[in-house]
Amino acid sequence: MNRCLPVVMLVLLLTIATCGPTAAPTALPPLPTPTPPAPTIQSFFPADAAPSGVVINLQGQHFGEEPGTVTFGSTSATVLNWDDTSIDVRIPLDAATGKVQVVVSAGSRRGEAMP
Repeated sequence: MNRCLPVVMLVLLLTIATCGPTAAPTALPPLPTPTPPAPTIQSFFPADAAPSGVVINLQGQHFGEEPGTVTFGSTSATVLNWDDTSIDVRIPLDAATGKVQVVVSAGSRRGEAMP
């Protein structure tokens, strides 16, 4: 039995050493959130200049599902309907000629078109 004791002790020490506490795994850093594409206005109807109060439809991509804002020059329009590919707005009374701009709800992505 005395001969076995050193062997048993060695096995016991190896078992404790390999089964002891281990360091917690390190977490991987989070993946960066991809930036969504900017909205693009592909067309609008009516395509010709329209008077104040007329409802126009903007067709495009990447508008998102949450309403943002549409401006004519620097004047905001009333949004009547909004989805990812289509927006209906009423031309504001004091709308200026110039660019029509779509700003999505997050506020960081913009798309523009000339009438």
